[in-house]
Amino acid sequence: MDLFLHLKICEGCGCLWLRSNLESGVYCAACFDRLKQFPAVHGRKGRGRPRKTSLPTVHAVDAPTLLPTSEFLPAPGSSAALTGGLQ
Repeated sequence: MDLFLHLKICEGCGCLWLRSNLESGVYCAACFDRLKQFPAVHGRKGRGRPRKTSLPTVHAVDAPTLLPTSEFLPAPGSSAALTGGLQ
């Protein structure tokens, strides 16, 4: 039977310790004994003031009005002037 160990740093005191690959703890034995006296955390309950929901800001852009200019008009006497620009 093989035993695999991981070298870990305790999140409580910072010491180095060996952990079996079957375990998932993050504290050494001394810190684990000290911290097991505290009540277990059951999860976060939705207490307090509700979060303010804000709508996304939309900025309107004022586009200049396009007026027909001589660049867009067909040249006088061209076939586009007679057919109305349709081909």
